[in-house]
Amino acid sequence: IIEYKIRLGPLMSWRVHAALVAASVAIGVGIVQQATTNTRLAGALGSGVFASLVSFVVGGLAAMVLLLARVLLAHARGRDAACTPKKEAGRAPAWLYAGGLLGAAYVTGNIFATLQVGLAISFAAIVSGQLCAAAAIDHVGLLGTPVKQFGLAKLIALLAAGTGCALFISERAADADAAAAVGYALLAFCAGALLPVQTAFNRSLAQRRFAGDALASVMVSFCVACSALGILSAVLSGIMVSEGRTIWQLGEASGWMYTGGLYGTLIVYSSLLIAPLIGFAELYLCLVVGQLVGSLVYDQFALLGLTQIDATPLRITGACLVLIAAAAFMFPGAQIADLLRKRLETDASQRKASSPDINSPLLPARPAAQRQTADPSADQTATRTLLEAEC
Repeated sequence: IIEYKIRLGPLMSWRVHAALVAASVAIGVGIVQQATTNTRLAGALGSGVFASLVSFVVGGLAAMVLLLARVLLAHARGRDAACTPKKEAGRAPAWLYAGGLLGAAYVTGNIFATLQVGLAISFAAIVSGQLCAAAAIDHVGLLGTPVKQFGLAKLIALLAAGTGCALFISERAADADAAAAVGYALLAFCAGALLPVQTAFNRSLAQRRFAGDALASVMVSFCVACSALGILSAVLSGIMVSEGRTIWQLGEASGWMYTGGLYGTLIVYSSLLIAPLIGFAELYLCLVVGQLVGSLVYDQFALLGLTQIDATPLRITGACLVLIAAAAFMFPGAQIADLLRKRLETDASQRKASSPDINSPLLPARPAAQRQTADPSADQTATRTLLEAEC
C-alpha cells in the first residue's frame, strides 16, 4: 500500500481523488447491502444467530482465498507474505483475540434491529454509537490509542447525533410498539459502539503478534467469530429441537442471501486499501454518507423485499444531523485550522521561491529603503488575520 501511495501521491489529481471518494461512498452502500442480505437470510433461516454464522463462514472463506492469493503473489515476487506471526513480534494476551466476539455481536445485533425498525433507524443509531465509543476510546487512550481530550466540539457533535436518532424514533411514538422500537434502536446503538473497540483490539493484536499486519488480525477475528457463533448456534439448535421446531431451513433461502459475508470481506479489504490514499477521517465520513443515504433509499423503495418505510422530511433531517455530527467529530475546528495553516505556509513558500530576489545584482539598483525586508511580525499578523477569516 505504501508503494502505491508513493507512486500515486504526486499524480493524485482531483479526478483520482474523486474516484476514490466515490468508491468509499459505494463501500458505505455496500455495508447497507450486507445488512439487508443478512437480515433476509435471518428471516429465511428463522434465526439471526444462524444468519450471522453463515455470514462469517462465507466471509472467512473469502478472506482465506484472498490471503492465499496474496501469499502466492508474494512468493512469486520473492517477498515475505507478512501474514504469519513474526519472530520479532511479541506475544499478545489472550483477551486481545476477543475482537472477533465483538464483530459477531455487532452483526447479530444489527440483524435483530433491522428486522424490527428498518435500516435507517438502525444505521443512524449505529453511527451514533460509533461516535460515542470513539470519543471514549480517544479520551482514555485505550490500548495505546493516541489520547485526544473530549472537548466542546465533540460534545456538540454527539448531541447532534442523539438529536438525529430522536427524530427517527419520534415517528414511531404513536405506534403501539414505540417502546420496542426504542429498545431495538438502543440495541443498534450498542452494536455500533462495539466497532471502535473491535478496531482497537485488532490493531493492538496486529502490532503485538503480527508485526503490524492488519489483514492477519482480521483473519483471526473472522475465525474467533465463527467459533463463537458455531457454539451458540449448536446450543440454540438443541433448544429448538427440544421444542419441536424446525432448524436450519436452508432450502427457504435464495442463493444471493448467502453473500453477506462476501460483502463484509470486500468491505474490509477495500477500506484497508483506500484509507492510506485519502486518509481515515475522509474514508469514514464517506462510509457514513453511504450508510445513511443507502439505508434511506433501501427503506423508501423496499429493496430486496424489506418492509417499505417512507423517507419523510423528519427522517431526512435526522440523517443530516447524524452526518453533520460525524463530519464535526472527524474534522474538528483545530484540525481544519491546522490544515489551513499548513496550506498558507506552503503557498507562501512557493510564492517566495518563484519571486525574483530584489537584491539581485541582475536587477536595477534600488534605494536602500526599498530593499529593507518587511517586519516579520506584520507578516504573522496578516497570516493570522487571513486564517481567521477562512476559518
